[in-house]
Amino acid sequence: MNKFTYIANVSLEKIEADSFETLKNKILISITDVGYSAKIKNDSEWAAIYRFQFEDVEEEEIYSIYKKEDILPDWAQIISEIQAEEIAKILSFSMGKNNIIVHCSAGVSRSGAITEAGLLLGFKLYEFSNLRTINKTVYNKIIKNFSLKNKILGKIKNIFIKH
Repeated sequence: MNKFTYIANVSLEKIEADSFETLKNKILISITDVGYSAKIKNDSEWAAIYRFQFEDVEEEEIYSIYKKEDILPDWAQIISEIQAEEIAKILSFSMGKNNIIVHCSAGVSRSGAITEAGLLLGFKLYEFSNLRTINKTVYNKIIKNFSLKNKILGKIKNIFIKH
């Protein structure tokens, strides 16, 4: 019996075409642009599907144009603190129990950031994962939630990616 839990990042196209039948106890983290939704093939085969909407933009890019107190247009909606905390909880609670598939439009930046955070926790990278160029804002906001818990235990040091 395989005692590892796996994480993979894939594109929206792959999620809409594949049900990942070889993975058991699988959870989907679905990341789409604001106002869009993914069509999930065989959604009843997933243990859970978590849907989030935010754009693939970096915080420094947005706040070079807007002030923090401004109401941002849809194209500038970065991952919120609440979304990052929820994703961190999903990853933490799934470790050792559920395999996780993460998708965004291209399966590179946003999903790559979440996959990297999962690898930090101890998930193993599943073989069909896309190459990743991670969104630093997404990654840093998620791992901030890990570090609050693990700082006490002294487990995580220097894990933030500098902008």
